[in-house]
Order: sequence, then C-alpha cells, then structure tokens
Amino acid sequence: MTMKNSSSDSVTVNSLGKLPDEQRQHVLSYLTCHDLMSLTLVSKAVKSAALRSHTLTNIDTGTNASTGKVSAMLRRTIINRQNLDPISSHPRQRRWTVDSSMSPRNLPLSQDLITEQKLINLLERFQFLRVLKLCNLHPTAEAFIPIVNSCPAAASLAHIEFHDVRLIQNSSSLQLPNQNHNLKYVALSGTIFSSYESVLKSFVSSKSLQTLRLDGCRSLTDAHVDDMDRIWSGRPSSTLMHLSLENASKLQTPSIKSTSIKMLDMSKCPALRDLSNIICPNLIEINLCHCPLVNDESIQSLLLACPMIENLILNTCNSLTALRITSRQMKNIDLNLCMKLTSVNINCEILEKLELGFCTKLENLRLDSGLKSLDLSMLPLKDLFLRGLALSELNLSGCTGLKNDSIYMICPNLRTIDISGSNLGSTFEKEYLQRCKKINVLKGGSAHDWMPF
Repeated sequence: MTMKNSSSDSVTVNSLGKLPDEQRQHVLSYLTCHDLMSLTLVSKAVKSAALRSHTLTNIDTGTNASTGKVSAMLRRTIINRQNLDPISSHPRQRRWTVDSSMSPRNLPLSQDLITEQKLINLLERFQFLRVLKLCNLHPTAEAFIPIVNSCPAAASLAHIEFHDVRLIQNSSSLQLPNQNHNLKYVALSGTIFSSYESVLKSFVSSKSLQTLRLDGCRSLTDAHVDDMDRIWSGRPSSTLMHLSLENASKLQTPSIKSTSIKMLDMSKCPALRDLSNIICPNLIEINLCHCPLVNDESIQSLLLACPMIENLILNTCNSLTALRITSRQMKNIDLNLCMKLTSVNINCEILEKLELGFCTKLENLRLDSGLKSLDLSMLPLKDLFLRGLALSELNLSGCTGLKNDSIYMICPNLRTIDISGSNLGSTFEKEYLQRCKKINVLKGGSAHDWMPF
C-alpha cells in the first residue's frame, strides 16, 4: 500500500504485504466489502491480498417453499474464484452465479437442496464467521450441529440462528472450541421436541449472551426456565438483555429473576397464568399477547416487581376483566381485542399511546395520563373520566352508551372532539365544551344512526 507525503515526493510503503497470510486475512476480515473493493485499486500486491481474503460477516441460508430449493445470502464477501462477468444493463441479467466472484453488495444465491457434504464444503471455505443463519435444512437435521462445531470458523461465531431445522430430542449439543463463550445472539425456532438437557442447554450457557430467542420450543417447562435462571444469576455480571420464550406451550409459572433483562417476550403461551416469579427491576418491554390465562392479579404483581416497564403488550388476553395500571414510566399500552375487559383504570403521567380497539365489553374507563390523542370510537362506554393536560384530540364517535351525566373531563388543551353518533348533545356542549376556547366539535347523526357492538 502506498501513500504520498504532503511535504515531499517521497513514498511510504505499508508493510501489509509482509505480514503472514493468517494475520493478513485477520486484518482484512474487519473491512467492509466496499473497502476491500477500493483496496484492490491501490496496487497489484494489495489487490491480490484483498481478493484472496475470505472475509465473511454473514451467511444466511433459507428454503424457498415454492421452489423447494435453498437460497443462500452471503453478505460482505469477496472470493477469488473467477473474473467478474460483465454486468448487463437489463435487470434480469444483473445477477451473479455461484461460480462467479461475488458482488460487493448483498448477494442472493440459488443452490440445490443442501446436503451434509455441501454444508461442510461451504463452511470450510471461511476462517472467520461472525453470523450463521440456517433455515429448513431437513436433510442435514441430525448432523448439522456437529458440522458447525467442527468448522474452521466455529471459534469466531457470535450470532447463530437455526430456524425450522427439526432438532430431534437426542440431537447433538452445541460445543464450539471456545465453549460457546463468544456467542452473543442465539435464536432457535421450530425445535418443538428438542430435549433441554441434551440440546437446548448448550445454547444458553454462553457468558457473553445478550439475546436469546427460543421460539416454538414446546418441550420447555418451568423447571427448564428455572435452570436457565440459575445459570445466569450465578454469574457476577450477566449480559442477557433480550429473552424470548414465544409459543412455549408448557410454561405456567416461570421464574425469571434478572437485573440485566430489558425485553421479555412470552407471547402465545397458552398455559401461562402466574407472573409473580418474574422479577426484573430493569425490564422495559414485555409482550404477553395471546396468553388467555393471564389475569388482573398477574399483571398487578408484574408491575410491582418490574416498575421500569415502558411498553406493555396485552392484546388478546381474554382473562383480563378489571385492569388497574399505575406507573410513572409507562409509555405504551396495548389492550386490543381484550374481549372480556369491562373496567380500566390507568394512571400514567407520561403515557404516549393507548390502544383499546375491539374491547367489546368495556364500560368504565378512568384515565389520567399525558396522552395527546385518544381514540375511543365505537366502544360501549357508560362511564368515562378523563384527565389530561396535553390531550388535544378526542374521538368519541359511536359511543352510544355515553350520556351527558356519565362523562367528566379535565382537558384544558382539548382542540378537537368527535361526538358523531353519540347521545352527547347540546347539554354536554353547554356544560363543558363552552369552557374550552378554540375547540372544534365534530358531530353528525345521532346514536340511532350508529350500530353499537
């Protein structure tokens, strides 16, 4: 590599070409594909070093269900195989084949169904592998983990995703050369019958783990989650921040006690009922959608143990009836499709978003928040109390159950209110709306013109 001095015409030669091949490839592995392509313009020697470097940051293989073939995505990769083919101006001709050198941009490849030998040959081509994503590798379902364990780049793996790979109960465990300590991101899905002791436990033992997604692991039980919690709590400093146990059908009363977890996803767990053992003081977001047995008491205990929650997702939780939420940190609450919810009492000073769509039995709402806009249209409300200094837009259209004496609002900055299709008439306008200046009232039709739930 050459560089001209600004004060003279002398030329300084970089010693990159004098480094051993292994060290040179390690240095070049930190460069992006765009930088490597630019590096090839410096000199012939540097060009040769750049093109011979097997730099890889992402391998992504997935199965196309319509064609029955496996597509592979190699990102930021340069392989010195053949000369670059001329790129046609026609969009259909602007593609790269498997045997050609790779484009500096994302490169989609179409291959035949991957076998064990093809997967071995593919992984052996790379010395440094940051991200590995395998999808739908059914022919290699029982052998792909040993292949990953023994590949040359196994020690450098930091991000692993295995989706729909049919891990059977007695499959091999993940045993990387560095005892999995470099893994920061692990995502498994479709591993329905995998044994925790022989398979799944090897994926959650990394000391550097930051994100763990076990989606659809239906063999996962409360005892397994307790064991994972003991592994994380036994470390002086846990790094786990995002935990997903989506669609774990056997979870009922899991115990999760962590000060590092900030995002927790336990959606679609049909047997989940007790959240009293979830103690995460720094938890920011929790997703409990489609958990039909989660009730009001469970949410109360959760909010007491996790006071920092900002995003609460409870849509389609049909055991909620009378919900009370008091929080100084809450910003978003999703209660859509809670069909049995009849009463809601929310006191959240900095609340930014509240969703109550299709709550077909909601009759009482008491809200004290910092919302700027609120949509309560078509809800069967009979009693409404609103207090919001920032509230400027309110939609009460189609609320046929509200009457003049059943609504009380303290909203001095209200600018637009829609009372179309409700029973709120002239009396409501005189008693409250005339107190507010510059307010725009939208009204049209009567309650008889609207069809309630």
